[in-house]
Formats: sequence, C-alpha cells, structure tokens
Amino acid sequence: MNARINLGDRYRAFARFCFGIVGTMPVLFVGFVILAIAVALTEGLGIGLLAPLLNGSAGRVPFVDDLLTMLLPAEPQARMIGLVTLLAGVILARGLLQVTSSYVAILLPLRVQARISEASYESMLNVGLDFFTRADGGILRTLVQEYPQRVASSIKAMTDIIAGLLLGAIYIVIMVSLSWQMTLVALGLVGVSGFLSKRILMVPLHNTGVILSESQERWNTLIHETSLGLKLIRLLGAESLMRASLHKILKRYFRYDALRQLIGEAQSPLITTVSGLFVCGMFLYGMIADSGMSTVQLLVLVLCLYRLSTPVSRVFTNLVIIDTNLDALKRQEAVAASTKPVPQDGGRPFSVLHDKIEFRGVTFTYPGASRPALSDFNLTARRGEMIALVGPSGAGKTSVVNLLGRLYDPQQGRIELDGHDLRDYRIGDWRRHIALVTQDITLFNMTVAENLMFGLSDITREQLETAARRAAALEFIEDLPDGWDTSIGDRGVRLSGGQQQRLSIARAMLRTPEVLILDEATSQLDTVTELTIQKIIESCREQQCVIVVAHRLSTIRRADKIVVMSDGQAIETGTHRELFDNNSRYRRMLDAQQIDIIADAS
Repeated sequence: MNARINLGDRYRAFARFCFGIVGTMPVLFVGFVILAIAVALTEGLGIGLLAPLLNGSAGRVPFVDDLLTMLLPAEPQARMIGLVTLLAGVILARGLLQVTSSYVAILLPLRVQARISEASYESMLNVGLDFFTRADGGILRTLVQEYPQRVASSIKAMTDIIAGLLLGAIYIVIMVSLSWQMTLVALGLVGVSGFLSKRILMVPLHNTGVILSESQERWNTLIHETSLGLKLIRLLGAESLMRASLHKILKRYFRYDALRQLIGEAQSPLITTVSGLFVCGMFLYGMIADSGMSTVQLLVLVLCLYRLSTPVSRVFTNLVIIDTNLDALKRQEAVAASTKPVPQDGGRPFSVLHDKIEFRGVTFTYPGASRPALSDFNLTARRGEMIALVGPSGAGKTSVVNLLGRLYDPQQGRIELDGHDLRDYRIGDWRRHIALVTQDITLFNMTVAENLMFGLSDITREQLETAARRAAALEFIEDLPDGWDTSIGDRGVRLSGGQQQRLSIARAMLRTPEVLILDEATSQLDTVTELTIQKIIESCREQQCVIVVAHRLSTIRRADKIVVMSDGQAIETGTHRELFDNNSRYRRMLDAQQIDIIADAS
C-alpha cells in the first residue's frame, strides 16, 4: 500500500513538473499536440479510405462517405482514380506530419534537459559552500548531467504516450463505427491483457529507479575520485582495488538497467501477441457467424485492432520509462529544496576602502559543526597595513578569510568596512575589489592568459605581463611552448607547484585589489622567489590592505601587526619584536618551531 502511495505521489510530482514545462514552452508543446492530432487524423483517414477503395462504394466509416461525396465525382472510374489520388495524398501528408511531429517530440525533451542542466549548474554556482561539504564531485556531475537526461527521457516518453493515445482513439472511433459490440470485446481483452502485463511485469521494477540513481552517483564519484587521486592510486598500487570497485558498480547498474529495458520491451510483444490471437478469433467469427458486416468492413476492423496494439504497447512501454526515471526527478527536487542560497546580497555599492576593515565581536559556526570556528573575534585591519594571522590548525584563520570573502556570514557580531556592515554592500562589488591567493591553488584547463584573466575583461597584454613580472612568473611563461597561449591542463597539471602558485599570485595582482588576502600563498615557493614576492607584498600594502595567513617567519615578521589566534579568538596582537620580546604565545610557537624559522632568509 505504501509503495502504491509513494508511486502515486511520484506520478503527481511528475504531472506537476510536466505542467510546469507546458507553461515555460507552450508553443512547442501545443505545436506537438496539434501535429500529433494531425498524424492521428491522417492515419484514420487513410484506413477509412480502404473500405471504399476495396469495394468501390461507401465504407460506413465516420465522415468518409460525406467527404468522398464532396470531393470525388460520381462516375465510377473517375471516382476510383480520385480515391487513389486522395489516398496517396493522405499517405504523403501523414509521412511529412510524422517527421515533423517526431522532430518536435525530440526537441521538447532536449530543451527540458538543457533547462534542467542550466538550472542545476546555476544552483551549484549560488548555493552556500556547506552544500559542497555534503556532496561529492560525482553526485554533482550526476545532478547536472545524468539526472536531467533521465528526466528528459521521461518527457519524451510523455510525448509518445500522448501520440499513442491520440492514435489509439482514432482507431477506436473507426472500430466503433463498424461494430461497437466487437469493439467493446476487443478493447476489453486488450485492456485486461495490458493491465495484467503491467501488474505482472512492473513488480520486478520496484526500487529499480532508486538503484539506478544510486549506482549512477557512485559511478560518477569513482571516476571523479580516480581523476583526482590517480597519482596516489599508482603509488599505492591500488589499481586492482579501483578496477574491482568499478566492476561491482557497473555489474549492479547494468543488471537493473537490463531488467528495466527488458520489461519495457516485453510489453509490446505481449500485447501484440494477444491482439494477434484475437484477430484470428475475429476472422473465425466473421466466417462462421452472421455479424452483419461485409468482408471488407471486417478486414478494416481487424486492421484497426491489429494497428491498435502498437500505440497501446507504446503507452505501456513509456509508462515503464517514466516509472524508472521518476526517482531522478525526485532527487533533483530534493537537492533543490535542501540547498540554501549564498549570503543575501546588499544594495550598497562598493568602490574603495578608505580607512579600515573591522571585525566586531564576530561569532561564526559552520553548518553542521558542534563548536564555533570564531568566537567573539575582534580585529582591525587598516588600509596601508599588513596583518599576519598565525596560530595552530583549527584556530580560525581560514574562517576569517572565508568571512571576508562573504562565502559565509557570521551568526553574531559584524564585519565593518569604514564603519558600514559588510552585509549592506553588493557582493559582486566587494569581491571585484578583493583578491585571494590560497595554498590550494585553483587553475582551469585553459591557456595561461585565460587563467590570469579569469573573471576579468578588457585586459591588455601589457597588463598581463606587468602582473606576471610582479609575481616572478613572466620568465617561465615565456619559456612555455606556446607562451601565453599554452594550455596548462586540468588543474594546471602541466606546471610545477611553484609555477602554479606564481600564476595564482599574478592573477591576484592583475585585479589591483583594495584588499589582498594571502592564505599560505608562498608555501610552495623557493626562498629566492619568496623574497621577490615579499617585496611585491610590501609595495602593495602602501596602497592596499594586506592580510596574510602564514607559517613562515620571513612572511610574518614583515607584518605591521601579528594576530595570534587560538580556538577562534585573537589572544595576542602586536609586532614581531613586541611579541618576541615578551613571554608570549607567539614566542613559544617560535621556540617549538610551529612557525617555520628555517625558511626565514634573514
């Protein structure tokens, strides 16, 4: 009972979705319905013309007699020629209408698939980052690519059902006009056989859609994990383990997919077989009993019945497709309902930081976390200052960076820009005036120039070269095979770690930001290159606010203010000399080598 209720809920959800599609693409959908009706009418007219064509007189088919009387001459030979010509025209029109209807039926689900994929991708771009901590790359790919394809196939199945029902209705009208008694018996038999086949064959499909969805997600996840961890897989000799995992996933997926397809395909031969047996019975009845029908009329009725089996089986087959793909729609809607948007946009424009950034009593807890990452945190960073955040892992340094970029908003307290709450400003304006360089470098499978200009427009080659030179990256860029036009591969795999980091720093320099944030940005650089970058940072802080998260003393000691963090709070603040001369937590960190003093070139 619960399974039937759940299935009913899923069908109702699909019906609501279809009505939504009709509302967004009314011309395309109405056009398809009109074409499907036209195909059904021409099919019925073609069959209706068979009776007068075979016996040379009216055939007791609805509207056919009146139509022939209006269109054809009374003289027998001319009438026969006109009848054949009319039938040829109907056949030709039906073929053209079928092709056009098929094209629209193909176009409609493809546009649905594109629209769902775009909507899913848009959701990915706009949801809070906590969503990505709960979903892996494989599931995201499934949401954007696989599920929309399955939902689109359900839309295609829906159009096939509509066309099948219209065509079946025409056949039934013709059959009723010839013999309503035999039509009722035939429809009863076909209906019972269709119902029984659905009940018998659909039982093995229970939860097939869920299993296909789960296997699809795991399949994509495994591919995603393999692409990210291929080096580790080879170093650990885990290729056989990964092959076994893929084999297990594929075996389960294709077993249930084969079952789904087999049951869908079994509908047609079953119904066709039953219809064929009944056709034989009708012929016997026509020969033995006096049905009041001519041989030609009986032949037309039998033909309609036999042709009726095709749209009936088509309807049941497509119901199987819809049923096994409803889970994809359910998961799409569940994800859409569970995703929360990024922090709300403010309405105040931002153009320049005049004085300072100030954290005032900020408390922030990540979604799902049991303890706050920042607790009553206070910090003031002025324009023209360089602030260094130091502390052990988990102290809250990266959380400060995340809040500054408005990836999250604090639950308590506020972050102020020149006295105004950061939440009051337009997110896009603020982010265009900040630049972030992290230890975890993000590069795209594009050219060097495209990676540097990512998110920017109207950048000249001179600006590119200036930014690259400031980041000590120009020399190695010019040595690349195609220079600025060299594709650096997925995640910048064709570059060394130091080259990747210099590119990310150059990308930040190109933005000429009001606030420059460096989160372990020099961790992969050699000492000589780091000194070059340090000089750049010092030149930047004259006109900008620079905030660095670092473990290297060579970076930290140049800061105007060092903020020592622990458990989400600022426990010490001062210059390197002030904190070093006191028996401070900072001094103890140096003594315990929690700060990298070896890399200090001084």
